[in-house]
Amino acid sequence: MNNDGDYVVGLSRKGSDDSRGVFGRVFVQSPSADITPPVLSAALANDTGVSNADDLTNDPTMAGNVTDSQSGVATLVASVDGGSAIAVAFDQFGHFTFDPGLAPDGTDDGSHRVVFTATDNESNVATTALLFTLDTLAPAAPANVMLTPNTDTGTSNTDGITSNTSPTAEGDAESGSMVTLFVDGRLGARSAYGFVFDQSCHRRI
Repeated sequence: MNNDGDYVVGLSRKGSDDSRGVFGRVFVQSPSADITPPVLSAALANDTGVSNADDLTNDPTMAGNVTDSQSGVATLVASVDGGSAIAVAFDQFGHFTFDPGLAPDGTDDGSHRVVFTATDNESNVATTALLFTLDTLAPAAPANVMLTPNTDTGTSNTDGITSNTSPTAEGDAESGSMVTLFVDGRLGARSAYGFVFDQSCHRRI
């Protein structure tokens, strides 16, 4: 019997003069024990990376939902980087938010793993893990930004003078950062988009 719900067991006692010699009978109604775990999901509340799904953020707050249509959710806890279980409150609809308590000053920047565990009133358990990277510090300003030698047409190829109306610039920046080119305070007409620097930390834009 694998259906969820309650088992009801009853006894029916017959008299001693039952011609078939039956003293008791057992019957089962609605065979449906709850063996289904809660439904649990969690994600970053604000994924602030290059995309909204890269698990890179400067805000470690998480949000999720937990439900159990049979016996109901009894408890929800979270463990941060293998630490002790922390009780997580949820509302009548199963919505919850969780702040893992990571420092916003860069000391806790890096990769983290938070495991949520939900238990229903029949002790069925569901877990989900969230892995993300916390980055709360602004990158260093780009350095060594200059025209490329082949588009610097001045007296030397490093004097920043050019007659090229579509010059190319190059420079160095923190790996993984995004650089946006501005011309006279405005987004550059040709190179107005941010570029993600590769591991060499050097890219032309």
